Amino acid sequence: MKLTKKMSKDYLKTQIIKDKAIRMGLSWESLYWFFVIYFSEYIKYLTAAFQMEMFDIAQNEAIKSTVITAFRGPLNPSSVSWNKDDSLGSLGNKKAQVNINNPDDTYTLTGTVTNSEGSATDSVDLSWGYEEPEPESEADETSIAVTRDVSGYIYSDGGIRRGDHAYLGDSDLDTYTKGYLSFDISGLHGKTVQDAEINFTRILGEGEPSLLASEIVVKVFNYVRLDNSDFAVGGVQLPSIPISAASYTVSGNTLKNELQNVLDNEVRDYFQLKLGLNVATNNDGSADGVEIYYNETVLYISYTD
Repeated sequence: MKLTKKMSKDYLKTQIIKDKAIRMGLSWESLYWFFVIYFSEYIKYLTAAFQMEMFDIAQNEAIKSTVITAFRGPLNPSSVSWNKDDSLGSLGNKKAQVNINNPDDTYTLTGTVTNSEGSATDSVDLSWGYEEPEPESEADETSIAVTRDVSGYIYSDGGIRRGDHAYLGDSDLDTYTKGYLSFDISGLHGKTVQDAEINFTRILGEGEPSLLASEIVVKVFNYVRLDNSDFAVGGVQLPSIPISAASYTVSGNTLKNELQNVLDNEVRDYFQLKLGLNVATNNDGSADGVEIYYNETVLYISYTD
């Protein structure tokens, strides 16, 4: 919401009360508006210029440490002096700037106000007051190929095939298959996944797969070693692959999170997938499906220690 001079105070107040998005937007952008909206019971008078300046200083991310010193006395003291002012007077005689350049440095700032009634002095101890954030670890990257001896595909009648690819689809006998891929992640236990994707760079059609199904369903599925029982339902679904795709990249938070779950489980050395078409068979007595080649399917992982 953009504020304009034409908006009346009543209109603005009404919008703030009625619209949560406006309240949150104003509060996020301005510390002053945050105070006005959520601490209005403490506001008894018009906001003074020096108070607005305090709000500006408080929300300025470039200012890491701020000291505000106030003297109680006449409205117009004859003079204010400081024992140190790195601004060299550019801020006026009522403000002082003290530069603290190292975490171990400290300084005691003393201010003295003098008028016809005499002088008053007060001091404040200043320190670095800002903890340097730890630098973020740079992510490492690795690529992991399919482990062929624990990959393959299973027919609905129980037959298991391995070879150099997984076949997904039906057969001339109208049996159908599911494919299984394994990636050896045993060297990454204890790592934190920052990003992950699986690149399928060679997907070949056999027969007329588009007449059978519309997509390849991809699931995270822990099957350990391939046997007939792995034809069971289950798994965590990842983004599907269009049946017409000759290559495709699967990514997203579900992949990242499921991969992290496997890495956090020291018993599991493989990240494993189950793939199949969203339609099992069209009972036309003809093989229709797709072949996914192991040597052109790669899991890419970006991680930190």
